[in-house]
Amino acid sequence: MVMLAVGMMATSASGQAINVERFRPALDRFGFLGFNGSGTLGHGRWNTGLTTWYSNRPLRINYTDGTSGQVIDNRMTGDFFAEVGLFGRWSLALEVPLVFYQNGNTSQPVDGNTSFTGFAVEDPRFTTKIRVLGKETEKTQDRPDRPGLGLLLTFPVPIGSTSLFASEGQFTFDAQLLGDFHLIGIGAGTMLGWRYRVNERQFGADTLGQELQYGFSLKPPIPPAKDLVGLLELRGTTSFRGRSTNTLEGDIGVRWTKNH
Repeated sequence: MVMLAVGMMATSASGQAINVERFRPALDRFGFLGFNGSGTLGHGRWNTGLTTWYSNRPLRINYTDGTSGQVIDNRMTGDFFAEVGLFGRWSLALEVPLVFYQNGNTSQPVDGNTSFTGFAVEDPRFTTKIRVLGKETEKTQDRPDRPGLGLLLTFPVPIGSTSLFASEGQFTFDAQLLGDFHLIGIGAGTMLGWRYRVNERQFGADTLGQELQYGFSLKPPIPPAKDLVGLLELRGTTSFRGRSTNTLEGDIGVRWTKNH
């Protein structure tokens, strides 16, 4: 799967580490764009790959004196991942996200720095997914059919670069409930999740704490091409601390799958 994602986001910040990245690619063809489906690969089947995307102006800071400034202008990010299916209803995955390159400078120092250009390692993530409802995946199955419900848990390891806004430098935890329906190549899905932070992050007048995640996606076939589907998706988050702590992103894409 090859995908280009372009996003724009405004965030206010001062003095504490954050991970600017909001986009997280689906790990396999059973998923959508920025969140996974309930289906798993099937026992003993595996999947590995790399997804890359580009972001324009992903971070802008509101300073305490009332002015604001652009911090990161351009960012090219990638996510290496490997996943294995177990027992038809369970999967395990490891993701290694990297900031291949970003550039940006500020007129006022942020944590003592004025330049945020370079390469960075984000926090590696261990992910497990269980399909709670729906048929288990057969070893030769191309796609999940009919309704399904899954639970996805993610455990990042906080070893990424905090100085380049690639890690919060603390323990976080994501839990997502995944619901989807697939029939003869047509798919629809929804995601409701929660991000737990050990410590809140204060950015200017804003506070990022515990965070609600949500998403909706459609996967219609594109006739007459075989094995080609469209992807329409809307995802958002809120920390319940005012409008400036909310994010909302819409994506559109296509996916072509050859054989199994």
